[in-house]
Amino acid sequence: MRPIYLLLKFTLMYSLNVYFRKIKLVNPPKKWRSRTVFVLNHPSAFLDPLLVSDQQNTIIHFMVRSDVFKPALKPLFWSVHMLPIYRSLDGEGALDKNEAVFNTCHNLLKKRRSLLLFGEGFTDDTFIRRLKPMKKGPVRIAFGAMEKYNWDFDLEIVSVGINYTDPNHFRSDVLISYSEPIKVNAYKERYAENPQAVMTEVTKKIESNLQAQITHYKNKDRKPLHEGIMRITRKGMNAEDFDPKLPMTARWKYSRDLANQINAKEETDAENMDQLQKEVSGYFSLLKKFRLKEKYIHEYRTKGKLSNSGNWLFLILLFPLALVGAVHNFIPYYFTKRFVEGSFRRKVFWGGVKMMVGKVLIGLFNIPYIFLFYHLVYPSYWLGVIYYFTVPAITGLIAYNWFNRLKILIEKNKIKKAKIDLGKFVKKEEELEEKIGQVLEI
Repeated sequence: MRPIYLLLKFTLMYSLNVYFRKIKLVNPPKKWRSRTVFVLNHPSAFLDPLLVSDQQNTIIHFMVRSDVFKPALKPLFWSVHMLPIYRSLDGEGALDKNEAVFNTCHNLLKKRRSLLLFGEGFTDDTFIRRLKPMKKGPVRIAFGAMEKYNWDFDLEIVSVGINYTDPNHFRSDVLISYSEPIKVNAYKERYAENPQAVMTEVTKKIESNLQAQITHYKNKDRKPLHEGIMRITRKGMNAEDFDPKLPMTARWKYSRDLANQINAKEETDAENMDQLQKEVSGYFSLLKKFRLKEKYIHEYRTKGKLSNSGNWLFLILLFPLALVGAVHNFIPYYFTKRFVEGSFRRKVFWGGVKMMVGKVLIGLFNIPYIFLFYHLVYPSYWLGVIYYFTVPAITGLIAYNWFNRLKILIEKNKIKKAKIDLGKFVKKEEELEEKIGQVLEI
């Protein structure tokens, strides 16, 4: 294990638990050292490999697109176990270069290392809950390693589904689900007879296993319908509109089951689904027109009013800690947001890059506070270091929640001043929920 990889692994745990509110694992591998090819879906570009590798006990090597391997960055990527994968778009010699990389992968598997591959080969420009067609790269590497070393070790292929509520939403949730392993050795005799047929079969098996771990709607244009129903029912994997009392596994299963229902109805009653999506989208367009949010409609529906008493109490009691958090975090947070959103046009990169850039900038920005603590609070560098690793993160989260509460308070006051009749929106939502229930089991 290379030193920078080890450092990154330990610090990532800290960063990910700050970035995400909850990280849930379903059926994770229990072996510390095992030869495994992990095949992932790819919903969020840079964040995906960081998240999954941090949850593994075994040493992971990643395969990423070759176009990110700039000459100046090659030593860094090598140090964190990244390997380039070349495409036909990368020009002449791409296939020869891939053969060299595949040989490296075979050697790593022989040494009881594991590989992390993205079976789809690319990610969507925006976050969509679906699985794209699977590439054959993972099975070529797996069977290539077995052939090269005469099938003298065990090798498994595990499909890993990453289920974000929203990868670009700070303090959102994520569930990672692992399939049962495919035992590559079990195909030895059949592979000797017909390699291509076996690789096609195993690729389909990987795709089927991976699809079972995630939410997958076949028609990506059904995103507004699927997301809208989850927001109205508050049972699924939406980042903002959900029932906090529901376990994440229940929310994940609901999201999958709802997508499966939509897929089935799409084949038999597409016209009815079009109409339902039109009404769901129309409802949320109406909320947007009046600058309302679904969570306020739900609060009025369940409580009969919009209350700010809890927000006022939070803002008053935690103001001192929020102020400390703002001092430690606001400037690096602001520059991180401006830099990432200005540098990356594809939003799918924002979440992971913001987390890593913010981690570095906040870390550097707060180093002087170790010395300030020593000279102004207590003459102990050990206590200063403890302060450095705890107070900025804890108070930073308090500050984040404080400003969110302030935003909610302001929004609720605007609704009250505008004298908007929320009862009409509640009635509209109830009617829409009834229509949805006539078509789908929600």
